Amino acid sequence: MRNLIRHTIATALFFFSLSAVLAVAFVAHAETTTDRLHAVLLKLPPWHGAKNDPARGDVSEDPILRQARLLSIADAITSGVQHTMCVGPWKGVEGCERRWKGSRLQLMAALASIGYWETAFASAIHLNRCDLLPGGCDKDRMGNPRARSYWQCWKSACPELWQTEVGTEVELRTAAWEASKLLAGFYGYCRTLGHEDPWELAFTAYAGRGCRTWDVAKRRRATMTRILSKL
Repeated sequence: MRNLIRHTIATALFFFSLSAVLAVAFVAHAETTTDRLHAVLLKLPPWHGAKNDPARGDVSEDPILRQARLLSIADAITSGVQHTMCVGPWKGVEGCERRWKGSRLQLMAALASIGYWETAFASAIHLNRCDLLPGGCDKDRMGNPRARSYWQCWKSACPELWQTEVGTEVELRTAAWEASKLLAGFYGYCRTLGHEDPWELAFTAYAGRGCRTWDVAKRRRATMTRILSKL
């Protein structure tokens, strides 16, 4: 009887320990994904500022502040993709609509690529200081800025983003989510056209040029591939 009790206790302790190890491993994996993305973002060339005025760029940005800012971006990308997939903290949340059933890492890498090619993740963009950029932000026919955030989301396509306060964590996370939804939608539609690489078409569509080939999209796709290899 004692042996049976000891065996039962030992078995219970084994499964308890195993559960704890698995839980820690899951958390570590989630953290590692964001940390790896953060490391990738840190290696991307910083925005060099306007012509003849490099001091306006991020080359001289305080290293500690840059690390913190890019970590916020990596975390926002992770959160935005989770929201788009209704996983992680969004799993089971009422009203969450799953818009992406593909690879989580692919969507994260694609989002990182778009952010870099749209704005080089320039600090001025997060503060909505489009005037500090040579070409400014995307403008409407009247010359008024119609895009916000590192992903240059248009007001017409991302209304929730335009309801947030500029330069806040809420704005950053909302922008990543809105951009993630748009990209997932473009990929889903462009994929139906039978092109050998739907991502290339999705990058073109995100830029407002429809599902077609485009040299700029090829470069964005190449950046996505490099980022993905590091995740």
